[in-house]
Amino acid sequence: MNLKLEPCTLNDAAQLAELRGIAMRPSLERIGRFDAERARQRLLQNFAAEYTRLIKLDGLLAGFLVLRPQDKDLLLDHFYLHPDFQQRGH
Repeated sequence: MNLKLEPCTLNDAAQLAELRGIAMRPSLERIGRFDAERARQRLLQNFAAEYTRLIKLDGLLAGFLVLRPQDKDLLLDHFYLHPDFQQRGH
């Protein structure tokens, strides 16, 4: 298993918004709140490539995370894994 965190660019925004929707869908459907377009727009409205890292597993996009500066600390603002990469026991 080769795990890497890679920088993100503005060109990644649409793909990451889609990934977010896929990752969140099961939990939001359970509570009756899934709206694919709303999930997509919420990420795109505050997207900041400079704080975003792509999570690559064996060269494949497995997810992403966003660490934003907040005061003297970092805020883990987003962390999503595609369902294909969840519950793998690694």
